[in-house]
Amino acid sequence: MAKVMVVGVKTYSFNNDANQKVEGARVSYLTSIPSNKSNELGFLPLQSTVSLDVVNSLKEIPAIYDVNYDMVPGRNNKPEMIITGFEFLQSVDYLGLFE
Repeated sequence: MAKVMVVGVKTYSFNNDANQKVEGARVSYLTSIPSNKSNELGFLPLQSTVSLDVVNSLKEIPAIYDVNYDMVPGRNNKPEMIITGFEFLQSVDYLGLFE
């Protein structure tokens, strides 16, 4: 499992062109590994699209979580990793950093 700091969640719900309901969320998080690209510095936020069930596993934000992953068939049946849940580890006093 990987540890991350979840810093935000944005949910969505809409009907697509085929009038099918599409629901989910985009989770923003930071890892403990800084970017190693030559034109980037520091810890850039990552984003993943997840189901609303996964969002329900988030106890509070911001906080440190272990991330649970699983593999599903992706393009051309190649394995694709998806986030299946978060396990709460500890709170983060983010706003306290600005006092």
